[in-house]
Amino acid sequence: AWGASLGHFAGNYAFYFVVSWLPLYLVKARGFSMAHMSVLSGEIYLVYAASLIVLGWANDRLIASGLPVEGVRKGFIATGFLIVAAGFMVASMAPPGSAIAALFVAGFGFGFIGPSKGVKFTNVTAPASTSNLIVYYTNGDAYNLTRYLQFIVNGTAPQVRPFGGLQDWSRPRGGAVTLSGFKAGGNNEIFVTADSSHSAPDLDWIEVLGPTSSV
Repeated sequence: AWGASLGHFAGNYAFYFVVSWLPLYLVKARGFSMAHMSVLSGEIYLVYAASLIVLGWANDRLIASGLPVEGVRKGFIATGFLIVAAGFMVASMAPPGSAIAALFVAGFGFGFIGPSKGVKFTNVTAPASTSNLIVYYTNGDAYNLTRYLQFIVNGTAPQVRPFGGLQDWSRPRGGAVTLSGFKAGGNNEIFVTADSSHSAPDLDWIEVLGPTSSV
């Protein structure tokens, strides 16, 4: 738990630097004008967004090819943090031109991290190879908005399912999904994460409909 907390703190420090402190850093620490800062910040954010899309796609394809989910996710996260750390170190010490290049590299590195977040359920007993689940989630979205979760059962191809807006953060509600790839009656693993092309609702817990229902 301490390791996860430390990693989360370090990752969030870098993330919030890029998304909120970057303009101030460029103006106050590097002496750029407001106009120049606006262009540079926008370009770095564009690199960040583009890398999320491309690397999210690559992440999904590697898992779909049969590589272990945990290995792919951890590999992407470790690679991303190494790239971001190296970029920040160079940016803090290098002259302005090299510092800006390093920030672009860091923006690219964030693309490795974003698609790799998720939660894994292990020792899940399912009644059949294709089983029904109730997914409990929360969000404050309007009823006409849809978010998506991606389910990977025992390392099989990702299965993306939609979840509607609830307009309520106070209590989770259940959405029914049908997933395939289970070993009937055996121990199964379900990895749940945001679909790389969409944002996700806040996941609370899942329930497998069958002889043993709670997860």
